[in-house]
Amino acid sequence: MPEIADIFRELEDKLGFLSSQERRVISDITNCRTETLGGNAFVCDSCGHTDVHYNSCRNRHCPKCQSLARLQWVSSQLQQILSVPYFHAVFTIPDELKPLALYNKKSIYDLLFHSAHKTLLNVAKHDKNLGVSIGGISVLHTWDQKLAFHPHIHCILPGGGLSADKTFWKTSSDTFFLSVKKLSLVFRGIFLRKLEKLYQRGVLKFGGALTQLYH
Repeated sequence: MPEIADIFRELEDKLGFLSSQERRVISDITNCRTETLGGNAFVCDSCGHTDVHYNSCRNRHCPKCQSLARLQWVSSQLQQILSVPYFHAVFTIPDELKPLALYNKKSIYDLLFHSAHKTLLNVAKHDKNLGVSIGGISVLHTWDQKLAFHPHIHCILPGGGLSADKTFWKTSSDTFFLSVKKLSLVFRGIFLRKLEKLYQRGVLKFGGALTQLYH
């Protein structure tokens, strides 16, 4: 089965625009545990057999180097699981804004997190929904399963939350958490308002074809 490093070696030239940081990540992953990074040779005193172990890149994006860290993180999260149903929510942006995200990764990714979190908190706290304060885990993904650029936030949420006075836990239905339609409307409003403010403050950068598309 091909590894991520194999895919990068074959398709790196076809990935289009990449920042210097992204190119460094690709270089580290493709060179990880290869002779390029050097290594150590272990020789058996009895038979003379030599076993070479090449050095790791230690890049936090490398699946080889971070496999242990990932398992440790998952283990720590499992210890905090509550005895309630859990729900999965995903927040993303339309195709029209993806080029803008490519040129403004930090600003757009921060905005995605902010908008998703504020949406969930605001919708959940209203009495006609759940009327509680909620928590959860959110993770940013920037590519889809076909490796196309697709920034989105995955949120894992326990089915319920604390009452307004924090004196008791209120559990949601096992099959329904919050209205998708309501979440979508609130998220869109928050995201677009904050995006406009970023534009007005001159935070966003426009390059290449974006010069004509967004000016």
